[in-house]
Formats: sequence, C-alpha cells, structure tokens
Amino acid sequence: FLKPFSDSVGKAWAVSVKDERSMPAVQVASAMKAMGWQAGESGLEPALAEAEAWALSTGGAVCVCGSLFLVGEVLAAQSLPGEI
Repeated sequence: FLKPFSDSVGKAWAVSVKDERSMPAVQVASAMKAMGWQAGESGLEPALAEAEAWALSTGGAVCVCGSLFLVGEVLAAQSLPGEI
C-alpha cells in the first residue's frame, strides 16, 4: 500500500488510529523504513506538528493518507470542518 508514494515521500510519520482493524503504527513505520523512508511512529498531534514544521522548513507539503478514520481524526485534531 505504500509503493504508490515511494517517489514522493521525504519523511513520514506512522500514527495509531482509533479503529480495531487498523495496522499498528509500529508495523507501518517498519514498512516505511524498509522502503528506505525516513520514518517513525508518533502520536497524532505530535506527528501533525512535526510534519507541518518539516513541510515549512523544506518547502514540502503534508499529505495525510491511510484510512478515512485517520483523516477524520486529523480533521478533528486540526478543528477543521468536514464530515466523513
């Protein structure tokens, strides 16, 4: 599931999602590292803050990908309007 992003990723953060069917963050981070990405696991809010700071300092962008559950949690954490 990560291969489509392999040419576009500069750095990645794996976070746990509040869904019993989600893959553990440590497993996702391990898969990212196996692809040669600079990656680690973190809580959602610290990951967002670190990703935003990284994007600002490098001229990059933050792309949230994974499940719709993750996107919903990001919208809630950022106090952004939206419905999933």
